Amino acid sequence: MSKTSFTATLTMFAAAAALSACSPAPTPSDTASAPPAPTPPFSINEMMVMIVDQPGELLWDVEKAGHAPKTDEDWYNLENHAVSLASAATLIQLGGTGPADAGWVKQDTWRSTAQQLGTAALAARTAAHAKDLAALTTANGQIVAACEGCHKEFKPDIPTGKLFLHQRPGSN
Repeated sequence: MSKTSFTATLTMFAAAAALSACSPAPTPSDTASAPPAPTPPFSINEMMVMIVDQPGELLWDVEKAGHAPKTDEDWYNLENHAVSLASAATLIQLGGTGPADAGWVKQDTWRSTAQQLGTAALAARTAAHAKDLAALTTANGQIVAACEGCHKEFKPDIPTGKLFLHQRPGSN
């Protein structure tokens, strides 16, 4: 590229930058509105039983006598369960198909306890990755505290997975 062509190109870019700097910033009405967040096709109760209770129980089981992880695979599985919980903590903030779900997710307490669950689950993942049983036990306590805080506010009867199996749509 010749010096003249380079200078012309540089001048053109400088002019374009100057003109764009003079343009008014887009207003909210100028921009397309964001699509609504997706709603999971299940009730929050279903998600809690299937992707919170089960991985949570597997994490808590390590505290029982004789259930501490022994192999790299055991620790890896615990790490995966913690990732499931952290993911579920985000998912349950989107709502669900249950009759109270839309109202719950609008409440600050719902979001804060779901975020507590996510933070505790990430701590459990870090502990499992480090193969640190003491840190995992601490994280498990934080998971329990988040779950109990949420249930106290939103679901005081605290259903279990076994109860849910008998409450499936179409069952008696």
